[in-house]
Amino acid sequence: MPTVQINHRVHHITQRDENYCWACALAMLKGRHSWSDALDLADRVPATARSPEDGSLLRPDLAAAAVGLRARPIKPLRPDLILEELRRGPIALFGWYQLTRRFKHVMVISLMQGDPAVPAQLQVGVDDPWANGSRWIGPWPAFYGSGRNLVDPHWLVSR
Repeated sequence: MPTVQINHRVHHITQRDENYCWACALAMLKGRHSWSDALDLADRVPATARSPEDGSLLRPDLAAAAVGLRARPIKPLRPDLILEELRRGPIALFGWYQLTRRFKHVMVISLMQGDPAVPAQLQVGVDDPWANGSRWIGPWPAFYGSGRNLVDPHWLVSR
């Protein structure tokens, strides 16, 4: 597979509530710029897609459709599958992440450089709604896999 150079700039939106990473990620995909933009998008998501207790997202597929995005289950997760979607714009990966603990979360992938057929030589750029404006760029094996940040992906959301 040939080398790729994809770099979509997204405006980082930091979540101000621990249960609204999903709203920030969707807002970043839609080219929005603020926490209030994320909340506006969250208001368009059907109540059946959200937890009545805390607003956390239960159904990424319904949320994506409500704001004009596409969602699909993503197992197994492979760089070539991400590349296919990333060509159209940044993507969001919903699933289980391991940072200080294991939890459901979503991060936005906005950059891919290198050869998707050789994951050890592939760089990805990740915008995390939980982080304060940071974009992590590093090797694919440091982002995905056992003992890494993304340990169990469930949904890929894209334009």
